[in-house]
Amino acid sequence: MQAGRTVEVLGGLHLAEVEVPPALFDKTLADADLRRSHAVEVVMIQTPDMGKDGIEGRAGRFPGPEVRLRAGDRLLVLGMPAAIEALRR
Repeated sequence: MQAGRTVEVLGGLHLAEVEVPPALFDKTLADADLRRSHAVEVVMIQTPDMGKDGIEGRAGRFPGPEVRLRAGDRLLVLGMPAAIEALRR
């Protein structure tokens, strides 16, 4: 999926790739609490140090709450289009 692109998956929900905004740098997923603050669910984190197979690096599919967000990370999120756009701002 290309950065910024969204794909409708079910009942108005979309999957989207979003760059981690600077306000979330160095926060854990638990601290960021994106489900509550932006009504999106993080499905995957792609990190700059992640291998092509998605296994190496700090995170991957279904990241835990302890994963720390960094500059250059990309999130695959599930949510409504308006919620995804709010996260991008």
